[in-house]
Formats: sequence, C-alpha cells, structure tokens
Amino acid sequence: MKAVKKAGVAVSMLIVLVLTAFPGGRPESAGMAEGGIIRIRGTLRLVGSEPFTRFVVTEPGGKDYFLEDISREDATPLLNSEVTVEGVLRIRELKSADNKITVTEYIITGAGLINP
Repeated sequence: MKAVKKAGVAVSMLIVLVLTAFPGGRPESAGMAEGGIIRIRGTLRLVGSEPFTRFVVTEPGGKDYFLEDISREDATPLLNSEVTVEGVLRIRELKSADNKITVTEYIITGAGLINP
C-alpha cells in the first residue's frame, strides 16, 4: 500500500513539474516574463471593429497575443495564415469598473514576422 502511495505522489509531482515548466503546454511559452523577448507561432488574425482593429496571433491552444508596431502592409496579406512572430512581451491587466472581472492581455511590441 505504501508503494502505491509513493508512486502516486511521484506521478503527481511529475505532472506538476511538467505543467510549471511549460505554461500553456508549449515549450515556446516557457519562461514568459514581461520585458523578455518571445517567439510564438500561430494564426494571424484581425480583431475588433474599424477604426479600432488590432492584429493578433492566436496559438493553437487559443491564447491571443496582440501585435503592436506591425505594419498593415506587411500583415494584411498574411491574415488567417500560420506565422511566427518575435518581439518584446508586455502584460497588461484590464479590470472591469466594478473590479469583479480581470482580463490579462499579452502584447508583443516591436513585433517582427519571421518566416511568414
């Protein structure tokens, strides 16, 4: 019985280590820190309504990264295609007026398309 308990604890610890080593289940997301350089791969999309549209790269898991400093001329032809983007990560928390809802927004500044 003790061996089964020890094995269960070992498996639980391994799962925790894997999940904390790769947030979002992807190695590219590991070590995400604000101000650090990040490289992500996902689908380039345009979200919002004119005149307030923004370019977003959506990872396969559904996480969105808003792109700043990317030219419309470079990005528009690549809409809805798989791209790799590299830039500096900024993290911004948006709170509702009643402070009950918090949304975390991931922003990549100085974004550059790599191997579009």
